[in-house]
Amino acid sequence: MVDRFDNQDYLKEEQYKTSKNLSARIRLHKEYGVSQREVPLAIFDAMLKEIPENANILDVGCGRGDLWKDNADRIPDGWNITAMDISAGMIEDHKAHLGDLSQRFTYRIADVQELPFEDNQFDAVLAMYMLYHVPDISKGITEMRRVLKPDGVLLAQTNGGGHMKELFDFVQLVDPDMNRQFLTFTVENGAEYIGGSFSDVQYTSHDSHIWVDTAQPILDYIDSMIAIEGDKYITHNGQDLRKVIDDEITKNGGVRINRVTGLFTARGTK
Repeated sequence: MVDRFDNQDYLKEEQYKTSKNLSARIRLHKEYGVSQREVPLAIFDAMLKEIPENANILDVGCGRGDLWKDNADRIPDGWNITAMDISAGMIEDHKAHLGDLSQRFTYRIADVQELPFEDNQFDAVLAMYMLYHVPDISKGITEMRRVLKPDGVLLAQTNGGGHMKELFDFVQLVDPDMNRQFLTFTVENGAEYIGGSFSDVQYTSHDSHIWVDTAQPILDYIDSMIAIEGDKYITHNGQDLRKVIDDEITKNGGVRINRVTGLFTARGTK
């Protein structure tokens, strides 16, 4: 199977042509997440701490904009925000998902490896769950450092190797030969990548878990997955997988899925 995490054609034309697949994954986290403070709120807390009240902000790989929608009443009036994605369809879904709030944003379709901005332009760059989609991660990080002001800050959220591992366990119970692809930019190696361009890199864990008591949202999530060809897997194995999940729910009252995720905050230059 071709590596789909950083295949730009696949990402633009299939996985993120619209926000359909992303929405299925977000639903599982939002509706079944168990945490003292949900991740979007924790990320925004960090943004308010690290970013001045008057700032130019670049959100690369902006997705459908849940971070902004979930924190709409907390966005400082002095923030000028550029939302950027490689997918034109995702940009349109971002506008639709945010509705009137989208008027706060300037939109660009571009690749983080070749940012169409001048040097020293932004006070903050956000890279939320997207650096593992970049073919040349180091180049993307170098570009983000370039467009940041000397005292600017990068905030990059990503997942760990054990993130949602239980889903893969279910998949392999039904098909032991199923192979998965792994993220290239993770909580385990992120500091090393970012440290190539930034002198000060800090990490904050946002680990938590999901508790799901019905099979369908798990099936929808797996159907959307990149690490396996989820849609094909569900087509061929969906009924068997549903039975495995239903049996687990009957036995334990639900399914616990661990979330391994966290935020890198980076400043300075190398």
